[in-house]
Amino acid sequence: MKRRKLIKTALSLPLIPYGLSTAIAAGAGGKPVTGDTIFYDERFPEARRLAEQWAPADFIMPVRSDMTGVWNDGLKHACRQSPLTLHGVTTESFHFCLEIMLRSRAAVETRITRIDRDLHRWTIRSYNKPLTG
Repeated sequence: MKRRKLIKTALSLPLIPYGLSTAIAAGAGGKPVTGDTIFYDERFPEARRLAEQWAPADFIMPVRSDMTGVWNDGLKHACRQSPLTLHGVTTESFHFCLEIMLRSRAAVETRITRIDRDLHRWTIRSYNKPLTG
């Protein structure tokens, strides 16, 4: 998905929640995305090594540059149910798109550090946003 289309889609999303449930969102491959998930780009061995050193985490999840699957498989609902703290060692595009999508549904706070030419280490905290509509 191109950034322009992603941003356009994110800005057009309705602010009315999809039925809030207590189920934990499912991420890539049906794995749960919890409040302390660490994503790492599986194409880079350094990303996995750094993600495994990051403590503590409920779950470490391999991803690639496209965050659409993680978002559609449940993260878009999970961020409305409760505050999340997400971490990652990924490419800039994964972080950028995830942050844009989260901002459409929650207030977010982000910290990001460049590791090398390809990888960024980041933390995104989401806070429940008052619902409108």
